[in-house]
Amino acid sequence: MSSPLVITGMGMVSPLGCGVNANWERLLAGRSGVSSITRFETGELPIKVAGSVPGMESDPEAGFDPDRVADAKERRKMELFSLSWPPPMRR
Repeated sequence: MSSPLVITGMGMVSPLGCGVNANWERLLAGRSGVSSITRFETGELPIKVAGSVPGMESDPEAGFDPDRVADAKERRKMELFSLSWPPPMRR
């Protein structure tokens, strides 16, 4: 038995940026989403590089903007990682 499926939109959040078009263009251009960790001090950690989702400050064109997905109250009680998920998956 099969059920009908309706796709109402697409989205993508990855180390290449936010948005399907930005990710696709950057992927085709051969860009890497792996870079030096800058969100926190790595100090004695053995890992110095990661595939981090870029913020607006480092990627104004396709960076993740938490202000677009949550109000100030919700942002204060959630980690940045959690905010990058679609609203139904945050609960």
